[in-house]
Amino acid sequence: MNIPEIGEKIKGYKLFVPILQFFIFTLISLASFGLGRISVLNEGGVGDGGVTIITPDGSLVANTVSSVAPGPSVKEIAQSIHKATAVFASKTGTTYYFESCGASSRIKEENKVWFTTAELAQNAGYHLAKTCE
Repeated sequence: MNIPEIGEKIKGYKLFVPILQFFIFTLISLASFGLGRISVLNEGGVGDGGVTIITPDGSLVANTVSSVAPGPSVKEIAQSIHKATAVFASKTGTTYYFESCGASSRIKEENKVWFTTAELAQNAGYHLAKTCE
């Protein structure tokens, strides 16, 4: 007994073949999609279509396709980005600030001392303001 003979026995034969074709097509599509996803996950290389995050100092933070081990924390990433940006301090104060901190509007431009990196500000005796941590 073949499929057309089974279909003749089933009520509504005209619907049987298209429904069977739909389910076969759906199963093949799902299997192909699943195999494709598995192959991408198993490749595990940089630049394989995933999202790669690189800090300003050039170190690789994460690759969403291949990275399994935890990377640095958000705070560590923020600190690394802040190290690459210019900072300022007040001539009369002992703290330095990033431009994104709220203190930038409270200090007059003529009283600001600029440093190219946070490290230079620390070497000059300034420390990071608590509002910028």
